[in-house]
Parts: sequence; C-alpha cells; structure tokens
Amino acid sequence: MVLAAAPGNEQPPVDLLPVARLVEAYGIKGWVRLEPFSPDAAALFKAGRWWLKKSDQSPSLFIRQQIRWQGKSLVASFQGLVERGQAESLKGYEVLVSRQDFPALERDEYYWTDLIGCDVINQYQTLLGKVINVIDNGAHAILEIRNDQGEMQWVPFVAAHVGRVDLGSRRIEVNWLTPG
Repeated sequence: MVLAAAPGNEQPPVDLLPVARLVEAYGIKGWVRLEPFSPDAAALFKAGRWWLKKSDQSPSLFIRQQIRWQGKSLVASFQGLVERGQAESLKGYEVLVSRQDFPALERDEYYWTDLIGCDVINQYQTLLGKVINVIDNGAHAILEIRNDQGEMQWVPFVAAHVGRVDLGSRRIEVNWLTPG
C-alpha cells in the first residue's frame, strides 16, 4: 500500500529512470532516508516530482518538498507525508525521475544508465561483451562487462582505457586486452 501519493490518475512519463532507493524512515515527521544509485545526486535535487515503485507495481507520483544531505546520506520529505509510519511503509521503494530532470552534461560526460547495454570493443575490434553495470570505486567509474559466455571483465572508465563512446551506435571502444 502506498501512502500519500499525489492525487489524480496521472500516467508516469515514458522516460523514467531509477536514481535511488528509499532505505528507511528518518525522524518522526515523515521524512525518508535514501540511497542514491550514483555519487552525483543532481537529478534528485532538481526533480520535484518523484515516482516511487516497488517490485512489479506501477509507479506512483510523489511531490518532493525538501531534500538535503544529512551526513553522508540524503533525506527527503514529501507533500502529504507527515508521520513516521507513512515513511516506514515506503522502505525498499525505488525512486524514479524523468530523464528531462537530469542536468545537462558537459562534453565527454555520460550518464551511467546510458552506458549500460553498450557493446564494448577493444583496439583489435574484438567484442569484449556488453556493459551490465557501472561501479564507482571512489577514484573513477568502472565498466562491468559480460560476454555471451557469461565471463566478466572490468575496465576502468578513464581516458587511458576508454577511447570513443558512441551512444547512438551503443558502442564503446577501449584499449583493453581480452581475458586469457
């Protein structure tokens, strides 16, 4: 059961992307603590309309009122959510926002969600596999790649190893050897 969803039957936008997960209630006034999926939480700060979704349910619209850093985590409040019990009922929900709410990128910057699913080709034109995840190790991003045989590789997403990124062709060219 979702509490305090925005009234109305508004349909979710087709460009929703997951950006965080609600991990617990925060305080006694209906605030929630959330875990962003990326170290850059700019989309969460920019978007006032969050769509919350759990497992196979349809997303429900929530209007974000406030958001702030609290130590190393984010906390937020929603319109109509005023009690701790309401916030606790949202534990485990994913937060999705419209792609339109993502900040514009600079040249040679990419959203992780755009890299997932891209083919990775090395300097010898060997297909290494597809990007299945992007991991942040604190210093830089790492492409997690799986080939058709299920073998995994990890390539640092840094200029020394990543050449051309062509999102239109869903292809990333890297300076990286095949395993074995």
